[in-house]
Amino acid sequence: DPKTASANLIPVRAPLAGVVLSADAVVGEMSEPGRPLFVVADPRRVWVTLHARAGDAERVAVGQAVRFRTGGSAEEFTGRVEWVG
Repeated sequence: DPKTASANLIPVRAPLAGVVLSADAVVGEMSEPGRPLFVVADPRRVWVTLHARAGDAERVAVGQAVRFRTGGSAEEFTGRVEWVG
């Protein structure tokens, strides 16, 4: 509202569309350049870290297709192994 807006407040915009995962700021709080205020993620592409037992490690290879579900979800997601370490 222009009647109640303060000249020292500026809007904060993310460089990408996404979902706010965490916020380390509140309305009206002072900040400094370079200080992260929000963590924003694009849910269309995510990294998943999967752990395999040592005995199964030889069966995992870069480029291999994977299917997984998040905890408690019936929805299945697919992806590819990008890195093995």
